[in-house]
Amino acid sequence: MEEQIVNLLSRILMELFSIDMSSLPKEARKYPLLSEKFGIEPYQMVAFMETVEETFGIKIPESAIVTQKFDSFDDIIKIIISEKGE
Repeated sequence: MEEQIVNLLSRILMELFSIDMSSLPKEARKYPLLSEKFGIEPYQMVAFMETVEETFGIKIPESAIVTQKFDSFDDIIKIIISEKGE
């Protein structure tokens, strides 16, 4: 299941921001999406979050946003898995 989540989240990043996670080094999965490495603007994260919620049928907890857990590729995968209960 995690592999499906990784693939789907990768596809969302490609469609919204033209970021190909498969072409980046594995450690890039730990970088904040709002860092200069990705060039995503804060206002774009709102659309990204809404797309993630809609695609995976989950609600991102407000605490994950406030504590900056909805930040890196790997952290977002953990949130999705947690919220889906898998």
